[in-house]
Amino acid sequence: KKIKSNIVISFTGNAGPGKEEGKSNVGDIYIGLKYNEKIEVFFLSLKGSRNDIIKESIKKAINILIEKIKEEKDD
Repeated sequence: KKIKSNIVISFTGNAGPGKEEGKSNVGDIYIGLKYNEKIEVFFLSLKGSRNDIIKESIKKAINILIEKIKEEKDD
């Protein structure tokens, strides 16, 4: 609200390096997207090093956002 943005992206999950007892598996990542007034959550199950998982999560979030913007333009 303070910056008057209609886009919010959040990440949570486990990028590693290991799994803690009772926690999600390494590579299980959730991306939250609020675009205008719609909220969606995307689940990823990724493999690789901690850096690989972080980079891939960011790439996926960017691609999701691009698709949402394209959908908005098509409407």
